[in-house]
Amino acid sequence: MYIIQAGWVILPEMRIAKQSSLVIDENKIVEVLPHDEARTKYPKASIINRSDCVISPGFVNAHMHLYGVLAHGIEPVVPVSSFESFLTDYWWPLVENQLDATMITSACAFSAAELVNSG
Repeated sequence: MYIIQAGWVILPEMRIAKQSSLVIDENKIVEVLPHDEARTKYPKASIINRSDCVISPGFVNAHMHLYGVLAHGIEPVVPVSSFESFLTDYWWPLVENQLDATMITSACAFSAAELVNSG
């Protein structure tokens, strides 16, 4: 078990806990507590002091069209007035219907590299 002390912890509900600690047990966060409370409640835990740092949740992208990078710079032929018109007048005819396996593979590799490089 160990405690990571941070200056700020961004909680999943987007609240910021100042001068707080994450209590980690078996690679799971079990509690977020003020520093003193964490040390008192878990006196045998190892402490990692990162009081000058921010700890945030992982910013996970749960839905993405990796091949969408191929649409960058393509202007709509007609003005987009709704999501349906975006799909029927732009996305399907100008992007999705033009793709082949090589384009998709290349776009996915490029997009994955961008995601890795941006954390």
